[in-house]
Amino acid sequence: MNAAYDVAIVGSGFSGSLLATILAERGRRVALIDRQRHPRFAVGESSTPLADAILRHLGEQYGRPDWVNLSAYGSWKDTMPTVSCGLKRGFAYYRHHRRQPYWDSHDHDSSLLVSASRSDQAGDTHWYRPDVDHYFHQQAIKAGVADLTGWQLSGLDTASPYRIGLHHVQHHHQQSITADWLIDASGPAAAVARLLGRRPIGQPIRTRTSSTWMHVKGLPGWSDWLCRHDIGCDDDPFDADAAAVHHVLDQGWIWCLRFDNGITSVGWTSPTQTLCGTLESTIDDYPSLRQLFSGAIPCTDIYQAEQFQRRFDPILGPRCLMTPTAAFTLDPLHSTGIAVGLVGVARLADLMLNHGDENSALDQYRKLIQTEFLWLDEFVGTAYSVMPDFSRFSAACQWFMLAAIACEEQIQRSGFDCRRCLYNADNTAMRDVMRGGNRDLRGPRMTAEVTKSLRKSAMPFNTAGLFNPDVANRFAYTATKS
Repeated sequence: MNAAYDVAIVGSGFSGSLLATILAERGRRVALIDRQRHPRFAVGESSTPLADAILRHLGEQYGRPDWVNLSAYGSWKDTMPTVSCGLKRGFAYYRHHRRQPYWDSHDHDSSLLVSASRSDQAGDTHWYRPDVDHYFHQQAIKAGVADLTGWQLSGLDTASPYRIGLHHVQHHHQQSITADWLIDASGPAAAVARLLGRRPIGQPIRTRTSSTWMHVKGLPGWSDWLCRHDIGCDDDPFDADAAAVHHVLDQGWIWCLRFDNGITSVGWTSPTQTLCGTLESTIDDYPSLRQLFSGAIPCTDIYQAEQFQRRFDPILGPRCLMTPTAAFTLDPLHSTGIAVGLVGVARLADLMLNHGDENSALDQYRKLIQTEFLWLDEFVGTAYSVMPDFSRFSAACQWFMLAAIACEEQIQRSGFDCRRCLYNADNTAMRDVMRGGNRDLRGPRMTAEVTKSLRKSAMPFNTAGLFNPDVANRFAYTATKS
């Protein structure tokens, strides 16, 4: 077999499958290659208003009403209830101390809740990736994409067109195909980059973390635990479990993302390059978490990444590109992964369908990805550096949310433009203010003084009322989704 395609995409996760669908429905011959079949486990499940805005734009631009429906919890559940997800109304953070039960004051100096939507209907979602990726892959096949799942790369001739050697994982058959464009959408595997012998970029970055994760069943609700222990949540703007829940520890943090099918995504991220202990031993060090997790049962293997961060040049060769989520991994803090993956789909579709000056478009694609990576590293690295001081960490989280909300509001005003940077990384005025605030957060000044300075600096951009000391860390009116 030696079939010829316009585009070969390696990796059938949501980025690869969405891009394949767009291109196939516009007449391109597309092959989707992946060594694994669907459904399968994948991590990276927490959406945001920005991610939903991009997905909604893709659905409207390319005539996919199902994608529009998947951009909010209510329409998702109404139209596609068999594709599992969870309700996400915002972000919730709880500071625990080793060997001490969790406690919070009336002023909530050990917790922070920030809304992202004003109702469940408009809410964001946690993506249960085995279902979501499977759905997007099925839609790609229905659009006419050649399904080469179960095949892995065995060789690559970089002469034009690309000649791609494939090996069937189960039956050990061999075949080759050709393609004018080759897209690496394989996520952290970076399959094409590694086959070509490319090394990650070694430029130093601020964020250095390791992580371990799995799915569990039978995890009780954290909000129920709070109520049983008389820790008030009457002023919470949403139920704590309808959120990306961050249990902030002396060393890193544990996430809990709850799906409607009874499964919860659980992971621990540590600000070191080597995990010290296991997720189970870490939970055991915190009495309230040990009690919460006592009946939880793992329903997947435990996965881990000793060094979470990596970055490649997204341009591997002429018409050989990486999606952003294949080109870099930063960290799960701030839930940026789905937005970054979706903007990559928008940019690659635009480049291949409307590229004009191809060399200029490729240079712009590289610049956008690299600028966003370093911009996000600025915020995430700063947050980890101040994490032991919860008041300072809370301020760092709100500081990032200013950039995210400003980007969401810009899309509301002017529409989505895939040639603009996410998170206002290309807004010179805001970028300078944000960098100055991050320097202050990392600096030696007292936390109260830094927070006061951030509140003042944020005034030109702070439409959401962040840093308001009168709301006791309960921000109910930050939502751009109504």
